[in-house]
Amino acid sequence: RLAPPAESVPASPSLPATPDLSSLLATPRTSLKPNLPPTYLGDRSTGRAFLHSCNAYYRLRTCDFRDDQTRIRWVLTFLTGDRAGRWANRIYNWETDHPNSTYFRDWEAFVTAFKTEFFPLFPEQEAMNKLESDEYWQQSRFLDLYIDEFQDLAREAHLTDQRQLVLKFRRGLKPSLQDSIATMASGRPADDNLDAWIRQARLVEQNAKSNAAFRANLPSSRSGHFPKRHVSMPLVTVTPPAASASSFPPASERHALAALL
Repeated sequence: RLAPPAESVPASPSLPATPDLSSLLATPRTSLKPNLPPTYLGDRSTGRAFLHSCNAYYRLRTCDFRDDQTRIRWVLTFLTGDRAGRWANRIYNWETDHPNSTYFRDWEAFVTAFKTEFFPLFPEQEAMNKLESDEYWQQSRFLDLYIDEFQDLAREAHLTDQRQLVLKFRRGLKPSLQDSIATMASGRPADDNLDAWIRQARLVEQNAKSNAAFRANLPSSRSGHFPKRHVSMPLVTVTPPAASASSFPPASERHALAALL
């Protein structure tokens, strides 16, 4: 349900036919073309990131926004479905029923309502619960993605104890990477220095990638794989010995043998 506005105000008047040139010169045009924010559906876990992307675009293209109401309506165009789309439609319907009025007095009022509707309800508790589970573990993700999420969770959970931070960081690291750091003979980071563990994790990861590239360029004979060799054997012909006359019995013996048969 859409909460009633704290204080509605008449809609912003249109620009005069002859604008004040000094105000136009105060916000010069820029050639920057930043990416537009993504469409937003209303997931509380991504509401903060969406609002950050809108603010980043605004800072780079301030000249495109005449006033707060223009900026608010621009953000509403990205609320296209699910909870976010229904929330935006309720605002449009209210303003349709109240001509010449705006639902939000200014940008700050819009941000306050957006945070109430789309930011996590209990960010500190949710972040701590995630750090107590295995949902934040690195697993097959890139190391930088794991580090970014871990730092965000630690900040949202207001976790400042260095030993606890290092313990949870080590627990979530890929086991092979954690083992390489924990068993270092020298230069091992202290167990109460998260920044040192992060630096060492990045260094070990980079060294592993460099070593993998080195091994990939080794010739096959150096990598332990030897080609099979074909050895041809000469063909040997065995000729039986010729029979000699001495190998047969004399004629008289042959005749005597024949008479007995």
